[in-house]
Amino acid sequence: MKEFRMVPVDAHGLNDGPFLRIESVLSDILDKLFFAFDTTKKLREGVADLDRLLEPANLTLIHQRMQGVAELMDEIDRNSGDAKAFVQDLRDNSRKMSMTLRELSKIIQSSNIVSLNARIIAQGHRHRPLGSQLVRLAESLSDISSDASGLVNEMFDVIDSIVAATEDMGGNVEQRAKALFSTLKPRARALETALGALEQGMTAAQSASAWLSEFVAVAERDVSEVISALQVGDRSRQRAEHVRVITGRASLYPAQSTEGHSLILLAKAQMQQTVTEAVTDTRKASSQFADLAGRQNEFLARCREIAFSFEDSARMLNPAEHDSGNRKFDFAASAKAQEKAQHRLQEADESLGARSKTLSDCAFQMQLAALNTIITCARGFKEAMDMIMISQQINEVISEAPVTFELFAETMDMTKQRVTEWASREVSAVDAEIEGIGENDPTLDEAQKVLAKLLPSLTNDAPQIAQAISSSADTFLSFFRELEQLAQQDPVEVAPLPLADAITSETFALHLDEIRASYTMQEERNIHDIMFAELNGKQGSEQVIVDPEPQAASAATEDDDLSDIFF
Repeated sequence: MKEFRMVPVDAHGLNDGPFLRIESVLSDILDKLFFAFDTTKKLREGVADLDRLLEPANLTLIHQRMQGVAELMDEIDRNSGDAKAFVQDLRDNSRKMSMTLRELSKIIQSSNIVSLNARIIAQGHRHRPLGSQLVRLAESLSDISSDASGLVNEMFDVIDSIVAATEDMGGNVEQRAKALFSTLKPRARALETALGALEQGMTAAQSASAWLSEFVAVAERDVSEVISALQVGDRSRQRAEHVRVITGRASLYPAQSTEGHSLILLAKAQMQQTVTEAVTDTRKASSQFADLAGRQNEFLARCREIAFSFEDSARMLNPAEHDSGNRKFDFAASAKAQEKAQHRLQEADESLGARSKTLSDCAFQMQLAALNTIITCARGFKEAMDMIMISQQINEVISEAPVTFELFAETMDMTKQRVTEWASREVSAVDAEIEGIGENDPTLDEAQKVLAKLLPSLTNDAPQIAQAISSSADTFLSFFRELEQLAQQDPVEVAPLPLADAITSETFALHLDEIRASYTMQEERNIHDIMFAELNGKQGSEQVIVDPEPQAASAATEDDDLSDIFF
């Protein structure tokens, strides 16, 4: 018969140490890992957006956009120079037309004077043969000249309207050129700088982004696996509760009693298996944890590298950086004003053309009348030589009018041609693109969205991820070593305890039943059944010592004559 020996049991870890802290420690680690997992998913989205942004096609698009902006800046410079030349041409032509019209006015005034002299001289010859005809010719010259003077005065008014229209057009063109140069060119320069910084950042961030993309995917997988491995915390917590139930029942018995000693052995065996399973289940997690924690420094370095690569471009992509504080030039209003000025110029040109034709007819009629006067004088009488000389003067003066008028017409045509050329330039696609440069650029808008989402995550979330992983790894690895040490201390053999001949109380049997009923796992029941197999295998005929207090109570009942009262 095997004797139950009271060998001292090392109860270290049953009521203190890592075993009772498994659930709390692993829960704390899991909380940090869940935070790291969720935050890593958010970071992964930003990194995926960055990967799409760094695609070669986008780099090519940004490079092309930079070339386009550079060309637009050159176009703005050319536009400014051409605008100055256009305005100067309009002003020069206006002055030239005014001067030409004054010359034409002088010619008409001279013809008026000569025609008046011809009229006076004709009156002196009115009694001669053909004298009345000579008077009529002189009066006709005078009337035509007077009409021409009136036309010239009207033409001065038309020229004034032309000058006003061209001044308005010139002023509008100057304002637009200034707006392009002082407002849109700085924006174009800022856009070019932002695109350059973005291209530089994208090039610099490519290698770091590729590493980070791979790391985030691996880290997310590893963290998920570690979380799965650490789910033993809940099982360990339940078993720790059951061990506490066992030690609680053991405390009801003397330390050297069979009952107390066997319960301590049971608690030790249950703890031993729990710790061993926890070590086995989390061993893989420990290696993953160590590898994951070891890469956090490089992870943070890569995050800083990407953030630094985009530091300049992120600042330049900030909408506040693009606001120059200048009032935006209204190109639509400018185009309408230009259109109105062109319409006024067209009306003035039509009016001027009608009067010019009439004036040209008057000049021709004066030349014809002067020629008729000369012929009449030559046929009628030789004494009218003074009238012939006057008519010749009229003819000479009026002959200058077509030349002067042709110069005037050429200048007006040049003005119209320059206006037409500029109008076609104003509606060109290049100008439309220049005016749109101040609006949101789709390339930069997309980059701004990606960086606005990613950079704060790199700056704020990445350190928190690294801190959560490193902190939980340090805690876990330290705790894992404690568990390993605990698992190796004085192992208890899971074998039947020699309780076949042991004298145990009835209460002890009830306690064993309570303990077994509290188990939630088959492993616990197996250990329990194995260790108390001999006790459970007792035959019903064997004597079981009843607790002393219940026995005393029973004896008192038998000796008490009044017991029948309660029957």
